[in-house]
Amino acid sequence: MNELTNRRREWLLFAALLLPLCILRFSLNSGSGPYGVDGSYYAQIARNVAEGRGLVTNVCLYHQGLDPLPAPTNIYPLWPMLLGTTARLIGFTEAMRHLPRVLYLLAVIALYIAARRVTGEQRIIGPFTVAHLAAVIFGLTPVFFSSTTFPYTEGLAFLLACAALALAFQQGAAAALIGGIAAGLATLTRSQMLMLVVAVILARALAAVRDKRWTDLLLTMVGASLVLVPWIFYVSTLTGTFAWTNLTASYVQTPAIPPYPFAMQTADSTAMVRLKGLGTAFNPASPNSFFALFGPVVLLVPIAAAHWVYRAFKARPRLSAGVLAFVLSGAFLCFVLALVPMRFFREWLFGWRHGLPLIFLIVPALVELFAFGHRAVRGAALLIAV
Repeated sequence: MNELTNRRREWLLFAALLLPLCILRFSLNSGSGPYGVDGSYYAQIARNVAEGRGLVTNVCLYHQGLDPLPAPTNIYPLWPMLLGTTARLIGFTEAMRHLPRVLYLLAVIALYIAARRVTGEQRIIGPFTVAHLAAVIFGLTPVFFSSTTFPYTEGLAFLLACAALALAFQQGAAAALIGGIAAGLATLTRSQMLMLVVAVILARALAAVRDKRWTDLLLTMVGASLVLVPWIFYVSTLTGTFAWTNLTASYVQTPAIPPYPFAMQTADSTAMVRLKGLGTAFNPASPNSFFALFGPVVLLVPIAAAHWVYRAFKARPRLSAGVLAFVLSGAFLCFVLALVPMRFFREWLFGWRHGLPLIFLIVPALVELFAFGHRAVRGAALLIAV
């Protein structure tokens, strides 16, 4: 009875925290456009879907050489399909205006649920838990807020990613299969989320070795494959080849056009490039760093990592498949950005929408410091978060 009362108080507090976020979120909208560079690209595909032309684009990007237009596209399909279907039901402008904002709220709720699986009932003050703090941090992140003002992919992508991570904490056939499907759908919403699939499968694999949960691993892989393989086969009809890169790279219809050079050419070694990238990622003075997204709360990630290593020397912390999925997802999704500097827009994308998955490292970092840290460590962590 006491546990039920505590859980009810936590949910009531979360609802109270969500209310001002909801008011703030619905006080701003994209209006009738324009919708931003990428948002406008998704919007024109969504208009084609709404008007019955299917998943085709009127815009040719990055030396694709599409001819004639409109032409089929291999852009991650789930978001423009959902947007177009919604536009068919409620009107184009209304869909652009309302759907991203609704998905903002659903993504924050999903993050709270997933974070609560990591944090358990770890409280900070009274009924205020680490999961509450994580949800508020994410909900108030300016780039996430702006991305869900316009028809970008972030709201739907993080809703699906958090669902996949929450299910990674559960054992059993249904949770494993649906978790794999959710991770696959996240990839079809934003190609960067392919690393989420890798992380969730690897976390299940480590749990399978340790706990003999081989069926869960197999079903997670089946779930992701049920989503991704049909899409790859479809794109193969456009490109003529079956390749996993069709999930992440725009296909080229006119081979005579030289490929668009996304990566910056540099004389530095690969290791030096990655070191420069990681240096930028955690440079408080850089507008391209994680600090541009989350502010000083970024400091909690390396602090918590060092704290966990210190604890690991004294004991052997046991990480569940769900916690492993969180940590691996955050690491893979963020630090893949350090592999290659970009030659357009920004050299490094840590401080832009691509860096938002750092929240998947911030959540376990908060747990590590508040659950296992000294009182002074907890106080410093709370001060930094605030």
